[in-house]
Amino acid sequence: MDNNGTDDYLFFSAAELIGFFRNDLRGKDVKTQVRRVMEMAKIFLARKNYRLEDVYSMRVLLRDGNESAAAAAAISLYFAPERCPVGAVLAGGVSPEVFADLEVDFSACRLPKTYIRAAGPLVRAPFAAAVRLDGYAHCAGVRPAAGESAYDQAVSCLAGLGLILRQAGTGPEHVYALTAGVSERDLPALEKALAGWGGKEDMVREADFSARPCGPWLMELACSAAAPVPPERG
Repeated sequence: MDNNGTDDYLFFSAAELIGFFRNDLRGKDVKTQVRRVMEMAKIFLARKNYRLEDVYSMRVLLRDGNESAAAAAAISLYFAPERCPVGAVLAGGVSPEVFADLEVDFSACRLPKTYIRAAGPLVRAPFAAAVRLDGYAHCAGVRPAAGESAYDQAVSCLAGLGLILRQAGTGPEHVYALTAGVSERDLPALEKALAGWGGKEDMVREADFSARPCGPWLMELACSAAAPVPPERG
């Protein structure tokens, strides 16, 4: 549980909460597990003088990707639609040592936020398309809108992210981090697509690819970027 050396940011995970509160969630349905994690997060955040509304990003990993809709539905109970964080729900990447069928990485910040709810890109409900804060824009996981091949789906995901980034007042040239749900076999296709997206192919070697999409599509991509220009209002 890390505050990144500042009092305005806090990063923690469901695994840390489960250990801190000595709570074993195994054997319960996923919706119940998510709600237990969210309740523990509320208590933990309050002890640190944060609120649940300060959470701006959630990365949810599931042992069983077929439970993604249930997990997302449980998360939606804890946030107002207009102030939901960005997020992604992916399959895999849950350590055998975690006493649950899921892992959740939380990022919280007490600074003011602007929420972007872009139309078009396939962002899983209830998450916002992007959250802008402290000179940065954080984008939710985007699914491909078209394409059968891994390369075409990667291009589609990146086009969706590009639209969200522009609505958040930034662009691909300012992206500094990529989060992806993609299988190892499709990494070359993603790398090729990133080369045409502002020359970001090196991010394939830096990103975490321990998880896969929860669905028939081949990949789901999220990113963070510097956002030096305020978003357009209209």
